[in-house]
Amino acid sequence: MIAILLAMTLLGLSWLGYPYLQEHRAMLGQLPTMQNVLKGLGERVNSAEERLGAQATEETNLTNRMAKFEQSVSSNFRSARNQAQTFATQAGLRIRDEMNQSLRAIQNRLTGVESTQRESAEHVAKLEDELANLRGEMANMRERTAQQVSAAQQLNAAQLLTTSELSGLKGRLESNTNKINNVADHISRQRTDFEVTKNRTEQVVPGAYLTIRQTDVEQQNVDGWLQLAAEGRILWIHGHGAQTPITFVTQQEQRVHELVFTRIGKNGVAGYVLVPTPVANAFVTKE
Repeated sequence: MIAILLAMTLLGLSWLGYPYLQEHRAMLGQLPTMQNVLKGLGERVNSAEERLGAQATEETNLTNRMAKFEQSVSSNFRSARNQAQTFATQAGLRIRDEMNQSLRAIQNRLTGVESTQRESAEHVAKLEDELANLRGEMANMRERTAQQVSAAQQLNAAQLLTTSELSGLKGRLESNTNKINNVADHISRQRTDFEVTKNRTEQVVPGAYLTIRQTDVEQQNVDGWLQLAAEGRILWIHGHGAQTPITFVTQQEQRVHELVFTRIGKNGVAGYVLVPTPVANAFVTKE
């Protein structure tokens, strides 16, 4: 019975499915073509998967290269920072050394200026002492001269003092007067400090222009010239040393002027000029 039922079922299914098989026979005939298409699609899928794998590998390589690049950039940055710190340290040390040298030079110049001021003060004090002594001698000389002239006048008949002796006393009196006037002229001078750069012409006092052509720091001497513009006259300076006065006079002022170098450096000199100031004579000789 089971076999009969199965046979009848198969016959029924065949009878029912035969029209559908007739309708879809053409589609079943296209199955090999569809298989080829599916095969091509599979190959394309495989190719895409291979390309995706290759792209993943490239991305991994790119990631590794980026990591190496970041390490290189970090190393270069650290190296650049270290070099910058080293350069900044060296520059700071060099600037500090230059500042120390400049400070030492300024201190030396200040020391020279203070020494010059002390020397000038001592010189003025010495001249004042000499002037006081000369004034005392002058007063004593005048007193003795007056006494001798009075005695000569009183004893003229006896000829105790001759004309030559009186002339000698007068000459000594005039000599002492000239000494006192010279000392007074030397004291009553105006000091003008200056600094002149080598190979440049600068005015040190009104009407006087100083030019420095060469300096010798070891020997402490200088070459150049001093031009008196109003007179069209030039005073040549050759191998002149520091602290040694250069004396000169002008047509308007016959009293002595002095130019003194207090510092002779590689690039220039410094010093001062003493110019007589108009003063009235402190003593007048009466005949």
